[in-house]
Amino acid sequence: MIEMTVRTLMKSLYDGDSNLTSLIFEDGDTKVMATGKDPEGSKDDENYFDNEENIKAFLKTAEIEEI
Repeated sequence: MIEMTVRTLMKSLYDGDSNLTSLIFEDGDTKVMATGKDPEGSKDDENYFDNEENIKAFLKTAEIEEI
């Protein structure tokens, strides 16, 4: 599993229909997607996932899969 940090975060996607957020992390040839409930306040702050603590909190409940 790769290190999932601000450094490896490549993209964040929000699905308004399901109220889910997906974060895509990439390190070399390895890609991982973490999907979970949209965190409170993340839609209002475009830099929400630029904070390591916010990423760590999101990952505690997210479903993680290698893509």
